[in-house]
Amino acid sequence: MDAEGKVFPSVKKPLLVEHRRLWAGINPNRVAPGANVALWANTTGYATSVTVTSPLGQINLNPRQPTGSETNSWHGSFTVPLSTPDGAYSFNFMARYSNNTRNATVDLLVEDPILLSPDIKPNPAYPGKTIALSAQTSLNIARVEAVWPGNPSHPIKLMQTAPGSWAADYLIPQETKPGVYRITFQGYTRNNEKREAPIDLAIGEHPLKNVIFILTD
Repeated sequence: MDAEGKVFPSVKKPLLVEHRRLWAGINPNRVAPGANVALWANTTGYATSVTVTSPLGQINLNPRQPTGSETNSWHGSFTVPLSTPDGAYSFNFMARYSNNTRNATVDLLVEDPILLSPDIKPNPAYPGKTIALSAQTSLNIARVEAVWPGNPSHPIKLMQTAPGSWAADYLIPQETKPGVYRITFQGYTRNNEKREAPIDLAIGEHPLKNVIFILTD
């Protein structure tokens, strides 16, 4: 309407409302160093990319639909470095649009458990018998040894056969007396942290000791 009271109708155009939203997550969100985690995000509003940044590195997520779709799902993966100290790490997800961005923050908790699970076979055994020593460990274990009672300065060194798996053979000396011997397995991290796990090994008489030989004509 002007000063003389004349009304001028405006041209009506449709109003387009564009919702730009970002949801994000990490699975699992509580891991040990060396673990692989999945990163995901969902977007609306024609996002062109999603980037994740953290103190541990940066990852560009891959879209499941063509880039710029009205709605999209994004995915990626990340391996936590073995040297990562314990603590909570913030991962910032940033979705980019044509003229702005959306952000979401998700925390990842890194804990460094030192796991050591040993085994001895056969058990019981006897003097002159070769026994198999083995251990399953967490990936942060860098060295595994087994200590025979009374001989801590000469541990039995286990060799790594696969990530988290260790093994060694040991010949029980002939002069070993029958009894129960506590074998102490020791696992060491790269930072020289140690975990111990004992196993009792029963040693009996050699089977041939009780054999009676009868000579006949």
